[in-house]
Amino acid sequence: MSNAIYGFTGFNAGIGDQVTVSSFPENFFKNYNLKLVDIHKYWIFDYNPYIERDREPNVILNHLQTQLDIINQNKRYNWKSDAEELCYNFNLPKMYLRRPRLYKYEDSITQKDLVIVHTTGKTVGEMPEHVIDQIKKNYDGYDIVQIGLDSDARTPFRKLLNLNKWETAEVISKAAIFIGVNSGFYHIANCYPKVRKKIVLHELNKEKLNSFKPKMQSIGTEWYDYNIEYFNTSEFDIGATNSYNIL
Repeated sequence: MSNAIYGFTGFNAGIGDQVTVSSFPENFFKNYNLKLVDIHKYWIFDYNPYIERDREPNVILNHLQTQLDIINQNKRYNWKSDAEELCYNFNLPKMYLRRPRLYKYEDSITQKDLVIVHTTGKTVGEMPEHVIDQIKKNYDGYDIVQIGLDSDARTPFRKLLNLNKWETAEVISKAAIFIGVNSGFYHIANCYPKVRKKIVLHELNKEKLNSFKPKMQSIGTEWYDYNIEYFNTSEFDIGATNSYNIL
């Protein structure tokens, strides 16, 4: 292994898909004392101290292909984190970092009255209007800022729309609270432990809410992590989720 130069690739998809693999270089380094080569210069590795970009690898670790191989072997489990799954897929003996990490803006000063809201996910669609109204009511007096795109569900909040990925990460890193849906920006928020994260599961019906647990593969909630506060869109608490009334 000492003569190998490992390249990492195979996740050129959405923002969330990319961010969820950002733990792997640190876990790889702390197991083998080797840095990975970022073959395609992914933005998520721009500030990663466990990444190299000026070497040619002679061994390729392909995340997508490895994941497909595991699925085809029917060896997927309900992992406690994406990092744990990655370590298993690539036979890393130990997981040191369980969360995604971008490294940039980790020292941002928290603005205690700053609430960041993201209303629309590519997969799950728009946050319901009555939930947006409740956010406005619950956080009266806060600086509530909507991030995302011009095409997202509209809100009465201050707008910081159409930012690039790193501008978005900086804004989120300064927030006291992030309120959103399942989206790439939720995963960016998950890179900043100081930010309190509240996610609305508007895409799940009552039956799925009753059985909801983070990282469940069977009902399409494998993207959801532990250490997040989860809310439904009804007037009542359901299963492991709270009513949107107390967002």
